[in-house]
Amino acid sequence: MIRQRPGKRPKAQKARFWIGAIFFVWATVAGVSHFLTEKGITLPFRTASIDAICPFGALETLYAYLSSGTLIGKIHPSNLVMGLGLTLATLVGGAFFCGWICPFGTLQEWAGRLGRRMLGRQYNYVIPQRADRALQYLRYVVAVFFLAWTWAASSLVFAQYDPWRAFLSLAGGEIAVGGIIALVISLVGSLFIERFWCRYLCPMGAVTGLLGKISIFKPRRNAATCISCHACTNACPFHIDVEHVTRVTSAQCNRCLECVDACPVKDTLTIGS
Repeated sequence: MIRQRPGKRPKAQKARFWIGAIFFVWATVAGVSHFLTEKGITLPFRTASIDAICPFGALETLYAYLSSGTLIGKIHPSNLVMGLGLTLATLVGGAFFCGWICPFGTLQEWAGRLGRRMLGRQYNYVIPQRADRALQYLRYVVAVFFLAWTWAASSLVFAQYDPWRAFLSLAGGEIAVGGIIALVISLVGSLFIERFWCRYLCPMGAVTGLLGKISIFKPRRNAATCISCHACTNACPFHIDVEHVTRVTSAQCNRCLECVDACPVKDTLTIGS
């Protein structure tokens, strides 16, 4: 089935766009400013390092913190606070961080707009569904691999392969080859598949996705009023079969609300407990 977007974007999608844009600008300014400060360029304000404002850092330092009460290098107590806050918020509302706040997710969506212009209706459908579903498990392998490596090495191993960090480093930070490769793959991939990194490789998305499966609030379908028009399933950027479930429990759901906005029947598809 081919996904079709409405000509006029619903209010929720407009809000999501602007919230994502605001966090993208904030995270970019903070990251670039930190790199400039490290180079001795004086700025009228101070910003935390990229590592100190990354919620994934809480998981990266978890083993060291529980076993010895210390944090691994470059990690700040703020990571633990952000990690705990994100965990609690995800258990309540699902993986909304990925769909609404994550700056790299926003960057991929912008790349996807260009891809949609290039491919039209074939955008996001260049890989067979069976292969797509199999590849979605890859991000769990990535998460386990980097967490195990980080805990064993007691250092931020993933930082060298982080595409968002690589994007910010283009403004003057230390260039990590692995990160640049991940950045290029993610953005080029997003020209063909929506949110390529989030879909197949993101370790943070793997964790929030699993927590989102047991969240209190999630998309719910009222079968009694559903007209089986396929609009919700067609609208989902991750090809979740929304029209055949009463509750969306897929770990791929990032609470973007595209399916809810696409439903033509009032109160048939909602976010509820």
